[in-house]
Amino acid sequence: TYELLKRGYSEKDIRKILGENFLRVFAEAERVARNSSKTISGDGSLRRIGK
Repeated sequence: TYELLKRGYSEKDIRKILGENFLRVFAEAERVARNSSKTISGDGSLRRIGK
């Protein structure tokens, strides 16, 4: 954040940047979690974990 301040970004702009990055990363983490909610069972078939 220091580097952004040094480059002229306001604290308000930095909060927006960091917040948007968090939301983007969180959305990607959710996507990965959904896609990896399958596992290979002992018999080699795919099954959904949980529900």
